[in-house]
Amino acid sequence: MRVKRGTVSNRKHKKVLDLTKGYRGSRSRLIRTAKAASLQAGQYAFHGRKLKKRNFRSLWVTRIGEATKQEGMSYSVFMHGMKTAQIELDRKMLNDLLVTLKPSKPSSPKSNPHSYKNLKFPRIFSYQSTNKFATIDTITIKDVRIFLINLQS
Repeated sequence: MRVKRGTVSNRKHKKVLDLTKGYRGSRSRLIRTAKAASLQAGQYAFHGRKLKKRNFRSLWVTRIGEATKQEGMSYSVFMHGMKTAQIELDRKMLNDLLVTLKPSKPSSPKSNPHSYKNLKFPRIFSYQSTNKFATIDTITIKDVRIFLINLQS
């Protein structure tokens, strides 16, 4: 009885050729070039995922910067104020809030816009807190959630 060989290598080759389906020319037909093309595509995909994160972060920073500029404050002052007020909203969450909330009229800057007691956060935090002792320095995630729930209803 005749024994046919190469089942394992045929399986490997088929897997690689399935991955490279749709590539041009020999990159989708010949195993050696297909394997090289598949490896290169994986490297590009990995790098692209990192670039995507970078691009989205820069988009969020730009949007937050524009919103803070409308409120008469710079992006860096706003982010420093967020940190000193211990508000743990990252740039992605701030961006989502800015996109989902309706735009408000820009307010005039206070007498000293860099004073953290007079710090007015853009349209996200301009609300009456449920905690009567809460100031801009003690706003928590819970207060922001309550604010968002009140906005939706």
